Amino acid sequence: MGSGPSIHIGSTRSPAAVITMSAYTSIKNVVSEKMKILGSLVAEHFNNIEKVKSITPQTGVLLIHGKNDYLISWK
Repeated sequence: MGSGPSIHIGSTRSPAAVITMSAYTSIKNVVSEKMKILGSLVAEHFNNIEKVKSITPQTGVLLIHGKNDYLISWK
């Protein structure tokens, strides 16, 4: 399962943990970084940076990301 659905489920339910690898902040941000003007045309379905704030403190969160990922920036 991708990071968008994983973080969404984590923010709407109370799992024991949410683990993501190479998660993005939002699809819109990824497209904007790679193709500048096209970012304004992309609908925002998984805004991970906002949804992760809704994960309860009882849920463990592990975010893993490599610095050599050229598609999704680790920053």
